[in-house]
Amino acid sequence: MHPAPLTTSTSSTPAAAPVAITAATFPAAIARPGVVVLDCSAVWCGPCRIFAPVFAAAAARRPAIRFGTVDTDVERELAIALDIRAQPTIVVFRDGALVHKRVGAMTARKLDELLDRVSA
Repeated sequence: MHPAPLTTSTSSTPAAAPVAITAATFPAAIARPGVVVLDCSAVWCGPCRIFAPVFAAAAARRPAIRFGTVDTDVERELAIALDIRAQPTIVVFRDGALVHKRVGAMTARKLDELLDRVSA
């Protein structure tokens, strides 16, 4: 059985929103080939709430990249394993390997620049 994709998109359907990643789904989420971008955040975090629509819009624009969110309050063990010390933190994996980690919200332009770099 193959794990469900983090986001799906075809020409006839819109891209899915980022999906919630848990400790249980994390290994399968990053194991597949390609780029996976995780927004590690908390519901109480003001900058996280501001960044969330920017992240969701990037997911809609980039169907080839899989986007997920990690609620660091709920998924404490996963946050510890990812060494998340502040929110929001963007964590990027390519082909299962960690390739980038950045603390702090960013503009849509900065996020697109990051996605261009990690996708190249």
